[in-house]
Amino acid sequence: MKNAIKSLVLILSLSLISCEEKNLEGNYNVIEVSGEDMSGHGITLNIENQEGLRVGGNNSCNTYGADITNAGSNNIEVGPIMSTKMYCQEKRDIERAYMEQLANVKSYRFSQGELHMMNESGKIIIKATKAEDK
Repeated sequence: MKNAIKSLVLILSLSLISCEEKNLEGNYNVIEVSGEDMSGHGITLNIENQEGLRVGGNNSCNTYGADITNAGSNNIEVGPIMSTKMYCQEKRDIERAYMEQLANVKSYRFSQGELHMMNESGKIIIKATKAEDK
């Protein structure tokens, strides 16, 4: 009987963990790109569903936007990405690193309140936290 109760508790716990937020829509602040801290650079990731998923935001210098396709089972593809063309010399490396990795996103998951976006091999390349409502 104790084993049955333990099994039930384990199953319920796992189902609650797997039910952690799966809705990709929302406003996020990017905190890490390719393992580097980006929390102080104002990179935003805003995902909305208006006749299909779209992503947009600020990449530290310019605003950007793109369609999200193949959404399902946590698989996604981002692109093609469009961006404004202001030149910010002091932010160009940050902007480039973020945009390159955003184009490489193939899947996502939520873990401990963070959005983790992964490349084709499953490596986390972008981490973001939900932005606070204003």
